[in-house]
Amino acid sequence: QFDSVGKRCARHEVSAEYASLPESVKQLPNGTDLMVTFATGSVATMAVNWVRTVYKAGISDLLVGALDAEMMEVCAREKIPCVHIQGGAVSQALSSRRDGNVRADPKLYPKMSVLKVGFYRELLSFGFNVWACDADALFMHDPRPLMRADGFEHADVAIATDCIDIPGDSRYPLLHCDFNTGLVYLRSNAKMLAFTDRWRETVANAMETRIRDQAAFNMLTKSKTPAPFRAADGAPVPRVFSVTDGAGGHFELGVLPLSRFMNGHTFFVQHAHTLPAALPAMSVHMTYQFGEGRSFAYGTRQRLRHAGPWFVDDDSYFSGKYITAGAGANLALREFGPHADSRDAVKYHMEEARHRSKVMRALFGIGKALGREVILPRLLCYCDYMWKEMKACRVGGAESMRLPFDCPMDHVFDTPRFFGDFKDGVETPNALGVGVRE
Repeated sequence: QFDSVGKRCARHEVSAEYASLPESVKQLPNGTDLMVTFATGSVATMAVNWVRTVYKAGISDLLVGALDAEMMEVCAREKIPCVHIQGGAVSQALSSRRDGNVRADPKLYPKMSVLKVGFYRELLSFGFNVWACDADALFMHDPRPLMRADGFEHADVAIATDCIDIPGDSRYPLLHCDFNTGLVYLRSNAKMLAFTDRWRETVANAMETRIRDQAAFNMLTKSKTPAPFRAADGAPVPRVFSVTDGAGGHFELGVLPLSRFMNGHTFFVQHAHTLPAALPAMSVHMTYQFGEGRSFAYGTRQRLRHAGPWFVDDDSYFSGKYITAGAGANLALREFGPHADSRDAVKYHMEEARHRSKVMRALFGIGKALGREVILPRLLCYCDYMWKEMKACRVGGAESMRLPFDCPMDHVFDTPRFFGDFKDGVETPNALGVGVRE
């Protein structure tokens, strides 16, 4: 966490005027739970995919905040409910940036959070409750009934975490992990209007460029240890806590269950949603991935293509001539239990990697010679890929995960190298001369 990260200066006004809202949104009554994301035109593909996943989850009340004119044009073309977010200097910097992927600019990316949080506050002021999502936080099912039952009706905010320990979270919410603001529910009331105003200004005034919306949210809400919230009869309400608001007050925060609101590790590495008796995933946020490029989030796209919730490829992606490898693409399957010797698991992991390299080299050679695109074979990992310490080739919090696991492309390949750059919104051929498919 960070302290004393900023200083008082002029307020940072962000506007998404009510008069500019699409008619489909203006017609919604106060108290409507509105599904919301935001995007620049450079990541319009992600935003369009987010919209399609929301529709497939059976939800029609949604809105996209466009951060530039390019995104507004995409919304008009795709008939997506959209409003232009205006935020002064930050908006000007976004329009003049060089890199397509805003994450590639370490100074601008955190400041984009000013627009993000300011946008949420605008919608709250119009009377909407907001399911606020990054464009890579996707829904498989409708989460809205949750906020009216099981104690969450007491919460002003509900939020996911960056934890990966599902058994631990099922016993008691793991508050030592960061709250992840890539997926957060905000209820329209006076407390939330005041808090989002303070949240926005904390990001805007930060002297450290790395302070973005998530760090600011955690600083404000964890200045004291969250206390269990108690109902009128004195009984603690499961998963709901009283947290600090950064101004001497408090509000109620619900911690969304990790088993349903999944992240890039629990879904794509642990595959926890496929365990016996596991409930279906409500959502997945594309964290814990390693395939970012300067012009596009290739790793995110490939994970979604492989898992299924990627709905923006046109028919040409699925029609053509292809080549792939069958069972011979992998060595004989070996299981490593939670008490395995890491040295044994790493050794077999590297043997699998060497075998995979030979298979891929052959596939690319044959594909290039025959004019066929390569469909990736099954990718198996016998060791997690993480920046933290591990035991039995598993990172802390995932001690019970299965080894081997079907690993994402970005765990074993430098994913952006397998794809072309983007020019005028169109992906160019890659340098390999052979297309890659999931």
